[in-house]
This record gives sequence, structure tokens and C-alpha cells, in this order.
Amino acid sequence: MIYKFWFEIFWVKINNFLLPLHTLTIKMTILNYILQLSKKLTNLYDINESNSIAKFYCKEILEMSNNQFILNYRNEIAKSQLQKLQKFENELIIGKPIQYILGYTYFYDLKIFVNQSVLIPRQETEILVDYIVNKYKNKENYKILDICSGSGCIAIALKRNIPNSEVCAIDISSEALEICKKNAKFQNTEIKLAEYDILSNKKFPFSEKFDIIISNPPYVLENEKSQIKTNVLNYEPAIAIFVENKNPFIFYDKIAEKIQDIANKNSEIFFEINEKYAKEIIEINEKNQILDNIVLKDLNGKDRVIWGRNKTQDR
Repeated sequence: MIYKFWFEIFWVKINNFLLPLHTLTIKMTILNYILQLSKKLTNLYDINESNSIAKFYCKEILEMSNNQFILNYRNEIAKSQLQKLQKFENELIIGKPIQYILGYTYFYDLKIFVNQSVLIPRQETEILVDYIVNKYKNKENYKILDICSGSGCIAIALKRNIPNSEVCAIDISSEALEICKKNAKFQNTEIKLAEYDILSNKKFPFSEKFDIIISNPPYVLENEKSQIKTNVLNYEPAIAIFVENKNPFIFYDKIAEKIQDIANKNSEIFFEINEKYAKEIIEINEKNQILDNIVLKDLNGKDRVIWGRNKTQDR
């Protein structure tokens, strides 16, 4: 019985010939590839994120729409397709974010180009954009400013969805502004861009005053690095993520101080924030006459956006 059991497992009868099982090639379907890749990613991500990344990687590399994926995911992968998938697989397995491997991501249903000079747009930030779009999509002639623009995902999404607005964006990084310019051109949106350090006392690059001001500045404290995934630490620009422990609200302080010079009265101010510090940022706002503050939560129920109204007098 033991011999028979071994025989049945390791040998397969095909057309009256006995062949060892290890000589047979198991069909590699798209689904099988995703399952295998997902398993390799579990050292870096939880199972749900691993599955999501593996599926997204496969769809994008093979240039498949959602419908094409649904219709073909059980089909065998052609040799040429498998070679394309394997080309970048090792980079993915060692932790390079898929968005940097592909050179793009999707934000608010828009294709946004990214590289390691800009932060990868997050789903949490779509909540901020969605709130503004729903509030202002039928309004005209609003002037919008995006501070710490990075890839330009916020500015471009707002211009695409509030087309009669005038949108300006600033960032300290010339490399980031190049990506922003590329994205604006690709999305056929007209955005005014300027290289500017919001923490400086230099003259502001735009003369107009704004009706809506948005900022997603660096807000993760240096001492929170241990809570950040290694793929973020190793690849994304630290300048766009971290602030010093001794001055965690420096960007909110500086922006709030400048509001009276760059914003119209009753303009609306939107900050994306560290979930732990809504109370402190509201206090900064109120000190600078940004009042009527409301906290918006992200999909996980965490404090993520503060919306306030500028009550300072026009200069």
C-alpha cells in the first residue's frame, strides 16, 4: 500500500505511458500568477493588500481593463506576457512601490504620473478632493491654491472637475513641479505653477487672492518612523512626509499666518492632517482667524481633514 501510494502521487499515466509528475508543466493562468505573486508579497503587506497589489500589477502590465480581466483571468498566460510580468517582479518583491515601477497611479479616476521625487497619492486625499468637488462643481470663477502640490494630483483633479475655476499650485521641489507639469499637460488642464518654499518669508509668487486653499503638507513626526512601512521609508521622498518632532505643526502655522495675505475674506481652507492632532491644528487656525472649523474623517474613521473659513479682513 505504501508503494502504491507513492506511485500514484509521483507518476501520471498519459496515453499508456508513465511519466513522472515533475516533468509535467502546470498551466500558468492569470489567476495562478496573481496567487503566486500575492504569496511572495505577504512578507511586506497583509494578505488583502498583497492580493490587491498583485492583481493591479497584472492588469496594468498586461494592459487589461476590468472587463478584460474578468473574462480572461482563468486563461493561460502567453510566454510573451509572462516575460513582461517577470521583468519587474523582483522590484515589487523587494518592496518598491508598484506606482513607481509602473511610473503612474490613479487618483480620483485620473491617471497621474509619479516618480520618487513625489509622494504617491493616497486614497485618503481623494476624500478631501471629493468634498471640495461636490461643494463647488457648479460654481464659477473660483480661485484655488494647492500648497505642497507634489505630483499635482489635487490641483489637477480639482481643475478637471471644477473647470471654470482658476487653479494655482506651489511646491518647494523643482523635480516635483516637473511631474506636476507633465500631469497637467497629460490631463489637458491649465494650472499655474510656481516653485516656492511656504516656510520662507519670500514674496508670494501669485498676486491674486484665493477663494479655496488646500494643503496636504508633511505631517508625520520623525519619531513615528517606526510605524511607517519600509517600502515607504525606502522609496518615497522624506521631505514630503516627515516633520521634526520639536515643531510638528510648522507648515500649518506658516500657512495660517499667510492666509490674510493670500486669501479672500470668507475663503475656505482645507488641511489634510495627522489623525492625532486635529485639536492642535484647529487651535492654530482659530489663532489666525480661520474659524468654523469642521473635522472630516477618512474611510477608517480617523480625523483626516480640517475645513475652516477665513474670517480675517482683506488687506
